[in-house]
Amino acid sequence: MEVEPLISGSRWALLRYLSQKPCSPTELAEKMGTTLANVSQQLRMLEMAGIVKKERQPSREKGKPRMLFSLAGSFAHLSLMSPSCSEKKLVLLDRHHEAFLRIWLLTEEQFHKKLESFCSSAESIPGVAIYAEPSSGRIFAICRDKNAEKKISDIKTDAEVMIGEEKKVPSNYVRIL
Repeated sequence: MEVEPLISGSRWALLRYLSQKPCSPTELAEKMGTTLANVSQQLRMLEMAGIVKKERQPSREKGKPRMLFSLAGSFAHLSLMSPSCSEKKLVLLDRHHEAFLRIWLLTEEQFHKKLESFCSSAESIPGVAIYAEPSSGRIFAICRDKNAEKKISDIKTDAEVMIGEEKKVPSNYVRIL
């Protein structure tokens, strides 16, 4: 199945909503200002392609949706064009690849290598989340315990690294890992 038509137009809007939280078809139709039939058809196509999944809600209160749709995983639609290769495909991402794509999507390219290097070292540490503020080149690490904090502190980098709690992540920082 060709991927590009699946992730364009109204389907792209559906995917953007589902990337924020699971939604019912009714909720999506309201957000998009379209019919329930249209949304249901789009969701069926995305589900057949393995991009979204549906989950039946166990206890149904009156007025609550029975089915919620969510993304089936983290995906990237990759296109590569070079003198020796031209390919495009939909790829299911693991944590490592998603972090690197998030880095490459940052507009401050001078920060990419520092952040890639730091994330490569940090991704093997359990209980760590990494945020970055690209315009300043700062990194904010959230660590589950003192052992993880020590390991983060030991990573060699010339970027400024702060360690703190999730609720203290400045609003202008972007989640990377």
